[in-house]
Amino acid sequence: MGGVLCVAVAAGAWYALSLRPATHELDATWQAVERAYDYLSTENSLRDRLEAARAQRDQLAEQLAASEARLSTRSDETGFLSWFSEAAARCKLTVKDYRPAGAVAYGEYEGHALQLTGSGSYDAICLVLDDLRHCDQMNRVTNLVVAAEGADRSQLSYALRVELVTTADEVAARRVEHR
Repeated sequence: MGGVLCVAVAAGAWYALSLRPATHELDATWQAVERAYDYLSTENSLRDRLEAARAQRDQLAEQLAASEARLSTRSDETGFLSWFSEAAARCKLTVKDYRPAGAVAYGEYEGHALQLTGSGSYDAICLVLDDLRHCDQMNRVTNLVVAAEGADRSQLSYALRVELVTTADEVAARRVEHR
């Protein structure tokens, strides 16, 4: 019985001194591996988010460059009226009159307003308004009045106020200095 007790004590000592610390060490190593995988997963997620943010930044930079290209430092009313006349003719819209409507200012931007009047179909007016969105010169439609005319009321008369927007001179000068 003494031998059995001695073997039991030796097995208990071996478990306490060898096997138990090894299992704790194995558990700690396993937790470290899990933390490393979590970190790698987070790193990959952050890397993906960074790439998406870079793509968005590049897209916004392209949009900014396109907008800045549309902002000239001088208002070109003659060029705009020529462009508008061509767009109106292409859309079968008549232009009866145009008049300067004064200066406008919006913070760092300034410009001149034009009052345009004429007539055409509803579709023609819509097409010209869509063309205004793609005009090379930055513009803003601030007022549009449409009224039916004629017995069949298929023709519409319009009064359109368009503001041609440019960069203010002092802002343009500062931008040139910073480049």
